[in-house]
This record gives sequence, structure tokens and C-alpha cells, in this order.
Amino acid sequence: NSESGKTQQADVCHNDGFCCTLTYPATSSLNYSLVAYSGIINSLEQYNLYIQTCTVLWCLTNDINTCSHINKGLPHNDQFGPFTVSANFSTDYVYPMFLTRNLTLVDNEEYTTSAEGPAHTMSTQEPTLNILTAGLVGRWYDHA
Repeated sequence: NSESGKTQQADVCHNDGFCCTLTYPATSSLNYSLVAYSGIINSLEQYNLYIQTCTVLWCLTNDINTCSHINKGLPHNDQFGPFTVSANFSTDYVYPMFLTRNLTLVDNEEYTTSAEGPAHTMSTQEPTLNILTAGLVGRWYDHA
């Protein structure tokens, strides 16, 4: 929370030292959380995948357990951004993900991604309407 329109920076790290940074102007009255995760997820209860993710999530409240729960009703329309999310990934296989609360993909023209060594960045130049999630996901194939 901050004065509306002022540029803010948030940093968050996961316990193995994987850290994310979000830069954004405070313009929305809704709750968004920045999440960093580096570790194993179980896919389809058959495959263990090692991923790293740096993601902004829309949440019902300040509680992280309420993030991305669209089945509990959608709030009024709002805009978030422009923003930049970045992290140093341990893999070269890093992909953007950007969904609205209507479960539609955001057009590729509405954001840019870049990489310089391990540093990967995703940015928007304009505010985006009704974000559910936006960020970067790295698939670390060499790590079990």
C-alpha cells in the first residue's frame, strides 16, 4: 500500500536464494502479491518438475492463500501496472505467463521479455486490465 501513482518496488526471495523484484506504480485498490518459488512441483501426480517462478498474483485479501481464487467471485474491473518483474534464473528455459481473471491470455504485444545471462525480465508499458497472474516461469531440466 502506498500513495496512488507513486512507483514502488517489492522484493521477495524463496528459501534457496531465488529472488524476484517487482517495480510498479500503486494505482489499484485490489490486492496483488509477488511470489518467488524455486523447487519441485508434482505434475499430474506422476512427474516431479523443478521450476523457478517469479509471479504477480491477484488475491482476494492480503492472505496468500486467497490468490487466484476466481471461483469465489470476481472483483470490479481494475488496472495494474505498468510493471516490471525480474529475477536471476538458474536455467535458460524461462517462459512468460500472463492471464486475465477471465482466464484469457494477454496478447503478446502488451508485454516484452528480455534476458541477459541469468537475468530475465517481463515488462508492460501500459496498465493491464484484470490481471490474474503475470510473471516468468523457468523449467530447470538439469535439477532433480
